Amino acid sequence: MKKYSRLAIVLVVVALIGAAVVLGGIHQVPEGFIGVTYFLGRLSGDLVPPGIGVHIPFVESVDAIDVREQVFAEKLQCYTRDTQTVEEFSIKLNYIYERGQLQDLIRTVGIYNVAPNIITPLVHTICKNETGKYRAEDLISQRATIQASIQEALFERLMPYGIRVVSFAVENIEFEDTFEASIRAKVQAEQEALRARNKTLEIEELARQEVISAEATAQAKILNADAEAHAIRVIQEELARSEHYVNYMMIEKWDGTLPQVMGNTVNPFLNLGTMASGGIVP
Repeated sequence: MKKYSRLAIVLVVVALIGAAVVLGGIHQVPEGFIGVTYFLGRLSGDLVPPGIGVHIPFVESVDAIDVREQVFAEKLQCYTRDTQTVEEFSIKLNYIYERGQLQDLIRTVGIYNVAPNIITPLVHTICKNETGKYRAEDLISQRATIQASIQEALFERLMPYGIRVVSFAVENIEFEDTFEASIRAKVQAEQEALRARNKTLEIEELARQEVISAEATAQAKILNADAEAHAIRVIQEELARSEHYVNYMMIEKWDGTLPQVMGNTVNPFLNLGTMASGGIVP
């Protein structure tokens, strides 16, 4: 009885060891990660794609590396060319690992040392160098230019490590309170000056339009006067040529209505005599 009990225990132990060996040789790489194989602690072989796979237990191991887009955010303190203090220079860097250089990056730097040993010192150095090229006021007005120059510098410095910059953004710039107050006052003064200039231009434009309108009115009067003068000259010429032209002009302007009082001197068209026998005697 004891013999069978010992055999059972041995079988159970062997089964457990076998299960441990089998399970120890299975690895799982999540989606968005890439597997890196170590043979007795040294990098070896190709990268392992996402999914379930097997390896030699106790000899090989597979480490899953996150190869999705990485985000590095930082708040720095910088100084401008005119020695103004930037209390908060907030940036955000997005980057990814180039898979062809991933194993070299792991060997030389270590994947978990990328942010503290490479990204952080480079970001600090480049950002401080770039902000030091500008006056404080220009740092705000030329923010997009500074952002682009920092991104370009980071791209050039990180690419040799197999780290590719996807995007870079300067999210916030904050100066000392006293300087920000002076900046706001200056901006307000410039806006008021701009409004004043616009108002002056508006008044000048209105005055110009009034001059144009007055000139047009004067020109119209001149044309009307010329037309009337020409008409008078024509009438005078006609009067000089024909004595009946006056009668013609009077007939042209007559509306056909006879005057209420008739006599020899009232109607300019007819010389009326006395009424006799129901008719008009000239």
